[in-house]
Amino acid sequence: MANTTSIDTHRDLSAPRTGWHVVWGILLIVAGVLAVLMPGIAALATALIFGWLLVMSGVFEIVYAFQTRGHDGFGWKLASGILTLPHGRSAAPMHNLLFWSANHLRFALACGMNTRAQT
Repeated sequence: MANTTSIDTHRDLSAPRTGWHVVWGILLIVAGVLAVLMPGIAALATALIFGWLLVMSGVFEIVYAFQTRGHDGFGWKLASGILTLPHGRSAAPMHNLLFWSANHLRFALACGMNTRAQT
């Protein structure tokens, strides 16, 4: 039989607990209930967070491309970062958020009314 040693990657269960897991769980439950009660605000918050994640991802991709410019694929890494930035910018508008949202809502309602009027 081979002598194998296992590395215990699990947390020590005898360590004292601080209670942050419980607090985090309660906060997530409250956020979930609020998201169900206010779906419009939850959708807007999700879009903003996703947009900012794309913006930050684009910035990090560009920085990484320049850090590894001596390796293969520099152009592809740079192009990926440059193309990710406008997608995040369009998903997370930084100026006139209410005006932007109201215009999109008006446009969606107008398109919906036009298709109903034609039928």
